[in-house]
Amino acid sequence: MPQVAKVGIPVKVYPSAVTLDSTKILIRILGKEYREDSAADRIIKDLDTDLARADSVVKKYPTKPKVLIIHFGQQRNQYFVMGTKGTADAMLKMAGGINAADTSSFRDLSAEVIAREQPDVILATDFGWDRLGGDIEKFKELPGIALTPAAKNGKIFRVEEHDLVYFGPRTGENVLLMAELIHK
Repeated sequence: MPQVAKVGIPVKVYPSAVTLDSTKILIRILGKEYREDSAADRIIKDLDTDLARADSVVKKYPTKPKVLIIHFGQQRNQYFVMGTKGTADAMLKMAGGINAADTSSFRDLSAEVIAREQPDVILATDFGWDRLGGDIEKFKELPGIALTPAAKNGKIFRVEEHDLVYFGPRTGENVLLMAELIHK
């Protein structure tokens, strides 16, 4: 950002939005800055409505499945997973799931750890899923994955990575989609 400013391009840095509340604050700031306060209010109202709808759907499910979110698929016999800190985990909790990763942040986990954790559901982000050609059978055969209830029960789903790494206007929709996938 300083380099861009040095060449004379105006730069405006906005506060980061790492929670739902800070996301709503950022939406309001942007609405005010662009003189679109009513649009910001509408976006926040839609977000709250979607989150309430997702919450009512989640309450219908009596169990909380163990879910593993694999971001990068497999490399060097390791899986890059999203742990228990951050947006993906917060959304997973709102969707009625429990994070199966035994780590607090993004981290490589071995096939043995994946098998030990026994996730009921695996959400594979588009990048790792697409690297395997989008073939669920190939994915289910990966070391460690094949030994999980998720693989045995065909509960491995492709998700868009960008829908899990930040809060925004579509968070409610994303939580609802995640709830539907993990509770299928």
